[in-house]
Amino acid sequence: MVATGRTPVTAGLGLQAAGVRLTGRGFVAVDDHLRTTADGVWAAGDVAGSPQFTHASWHDFRILRANLTGGDAVTSGRTVPYTVFTTPELARIGLTETEARAQGYDVKVARLQVAAIPRAKTLHEQAGTWKAVVDSATDRILGAALLGPDAGEVLSAVQMAMLGRLPYQQVRDAIFTHPTMAEGLNLLFDTLDDQTAHR
Repeated sequence: MVATGRTPVTAGLGLQAAGVRLTGRGFVAVDDHLRTTADGVWAAGDVAGSPQFTHASWHDFRILRANLTGGDAVTSGRTVPYTVFTTPELARIGLTETEARAQGYDVKVARLQVAAIPRAKTLHEQAGTWKAVVDSATDRILGAALLGPDAGEVLSAVQMAMLGRLPYQQVRDAIFTHPTMAEGLNLLFDTLDDQTAHR
């Protein structure tokens, strides 16, 4: 199956007559508070050009709820993870190595074959590779791509470390339950200090 993209279904709704501007691609134009160009009109989710994931739409709802009750929540600066539920799973968050370098970061790259993770061996699901990009100056995790069993679940631990602005060493040295796929994060970040650390 191949998907070449999605088009918002906004044509014919008369949004322009209500003062709601559309982008060149047909999405509803919103600011980082999810306000449209029409006073008192807000948009969220796919139609607002948010990342096209249910969890991003849910976060948009939380922003709208906060703002409609006097808050000042914004979409800017958020890091939205995603998981493609294939076999094996592909989970991503943050910057790729190429994106990080393009933004001027000097990066370190951690790589690990899933076959090195004890839980993958017990599951008999050893296909896949994990990769993480770390800022050399601060040791903070800038992004990760995990291909392997339970990648979506493991990515949540990486996301929490990124939200907490933790240096990768905090994840490398954390005590994860054995045997779990999350334990592979110890091994992944070990590779930054010792490329032969694949146990």
